[in-house]
Amino acid sequence: MTRYRKPHWINESDNQESPTRRPWQSPGWVQSRTSSLSPGAQIRFGPDARADLPLWGIDWLDPPLTRDLLLRLTAWQDQYDDHEEEWESDAEWASWIAEGKVLLEQVKLQLGPGVQVIAEWPLSDF
Repeated sequence: MTRYRKPHWINESDNQESPTRRPWQSPGWVQSRTSSLSPGAQIRFGPDARADLPLWGIDWLDPPLTRDLLLRLTAWQDQYDDHEEEWESDAEWASWIAEGKVLLEQVKLQLGPGVQVIAEWPLSDF
């Protein structure tokens, strides 16, 4: 029998996420002044089940993005987790896709022209 093991960010005593999972959600978080991304870096943008961010190829604990954008990315990712394969309507899905396109452009803008941001499913389909 396989025993269920809670992810490392779940605190056993109170079943709450630790503040280190998504540090930008803490009011005192400050954006790093230096980026860990090298020129020519490739970042993938797309949701994945229960991910911290819909971004792959960056440091999730010290992402080189503003807090406001990180909070919006987190909300977009969480909305995917809430629905994953079952959206209530085509309009809800279309609205989520539209927000993803806006976020994708904002990520590209904040990371700058030296970083290639590649749209993954579902945004790569549009």
